Amino acid sequence: LIDDQEVLTGVINLIYDKALDFPKFSKIYAELCKVIQSSDTVYRNYGANNFITRLAKKASTVFKTISSANIGSLADYTEEERKYLIKLRYLGNIEFICQLYKLK
Repeated sequence: LIDDQEVLTGVINLIYDKALDFPKFSKIYAELCKVIQSSDTVYRNYGANNFITRLAKKASTVFKTISSANIGSLADYTEEERKYLIKLRYLGNIEFICQLYKLK
């Protein structure tokens, strides 16, 4: 039961990060978002519209900040490996957004 804005934000962040980390499962994460959106018990106080709005805001923020994020900067990656990780993150983001769009 999602009964707090903080929990809702955490759920969105967790689903989104997992979808980007594992693009092969982005269809499953998109279906999970659809189930969460259509669930009546989850949104007693916030409404399904709030979930979609926050998910879209997260997608926009992630897409704009992927290249400036600290992807691979904490490990001993070369610049080439870091660029590859950023590219994978971009592709995961696009794949997840496409899967969400297909479900509408």
